[in-house]
Amino acid sequence: MRANREPDSTPGIMMEPMIDCVFLLLIFFLVSATIRKQHSELPIDLPDIEQTVTVKDPDDALIISIMPSEERGFHYRMTTVGAAQRSAGGSREDVTLGELINDLRRAAHEKPGRKVRIDADNAVPMHVVSQILDHCLIYRLTDIGLRTRDPARN
Repeated sequence: MRANREPDSTPGIMMEPMIDCVFLLLIFFLVSATIRKQHSELPIDLPDIEQTVTVKDPDDALIISIMPSEERGFHYRMTTVGAAQRSAGGSREDVTLGELINDLRRAAHEKPGRKVRIDADNAVPMHVVSQILDHCLIYRLTDIGLRTRDPARN
């Protein structure tokens, strides 16, 4: 025996599950917008004028120069302030990064706590300068300065 069934009506969209999904998404975005990681700034303690220290022997400071090179990546040079003043530009000899690190280690061992100035061309990426800074900190050379270009001079 056959059962008489009525033909199904046209399919419809059930609104209840869709409204539930929309509300769940709304709650998710509201909660995720309120839970943000707090960005904290590094505290910077600037020295007072009375706390500035004069350099007793400015000729003792190290100058590290980093310049880009097309054939080898970067030119590295290290000299002291006195040698740079006497030779009108400092060391003329380019060294590799390994040689620079060995010279830096030797200079830090000879006179710990000496000043270091890093001169880098503006085409030198920050990670290269940061690598030299890391080695200075490893050898406990913490009085480090970065030389910047004076825009007035060009």
